[in-house]
Amino acid sequence: MRLEDLLRRSARRLPGKTALVAGKRRLGFAELDVMSDRLAAALVGRGIVRGDRVALFMANSFEAVVAIIALLKAGAVLAPVDPAAKSDKLALVLNDCRAAAIITQARLAGTAAAALARADSVRIVVVAGGGAAPAAAGCLSFEEAVTTTGNAPAEPGDAGDPAMIFYGAQLPGSLTGVLSTHASMIERVATYQLESSADDLILGTLPLSSEQGLYQVLTALAAGATVVLDQPFATPEMIGTIGHYRVGAEAMEAAL
Repeated sequence: MRLEDLLRRSARRLPGKTALVAGKRRLGFAELDVMSDRLAAALVGRGIVRGDRVALFMANSFEAVVAIIALLKAGAVLAPVDPAAKSDKLALVLNDCRAAAIITQARLAGTAAAALARADSVRIVVVAGGGAAPAAAGCLSFEEAVTTTGNAPAEPGDAGDPAMIFYGAQLPGSLTGVLSTHASMIERVATYQLESSADDLILGTLPLSSEQGLYQVLTALAAGATVVLDQPFATPEMIGTIGHYRVGAEAMEAAL
């Protein structure tokens, strides 16, 4: 089993249930599954192959969640980057992992373009939010990709493949990435899932570029819970002290 299989299982079990609320946008489990399938197919169609590193340079949003799942379905290795990072840091990440692609947002396109000018490995650029992609081969609109019919690869890889390369807090000018496999991440999700159920409403205020924020969303989706995704309120120093948030029935009604 791979990480993306956890979502597929929830989509089969709870197709019409709300999986994600982000601002005014809400997605059911089946819809999230289909959108991520389409983006995965678009990435593979543009040349992404098993094991390719792909940087995710996005603020918390429904597009970011779709992109995370799509990258896993495409067999790629997710490299999340703090959306507050400067172009120098982004360029370091792109060059260190030899990223084949980057997925970003229109409002971050300027920073992405500056980093891409120093990263020759990137051949595909996906931009969400209606903006024009930075100048690079293989530019793709997120909105176009998720509305074009396509199926994710049937066999993108196996559980021993790397799923994520995480760059934590670094000293200026230094960079160390830590690889995690699908199998190791599923073990961690399973541990967190002991405290989660499909009845939960999870308030996601941690950045998806952090391990904690990413695992929070993956765990909720695996459990069939609903994630209400918000912009981070925590500083990097606080992230390690913030745990798993459940929201009661009254707050759920207000949020939904």
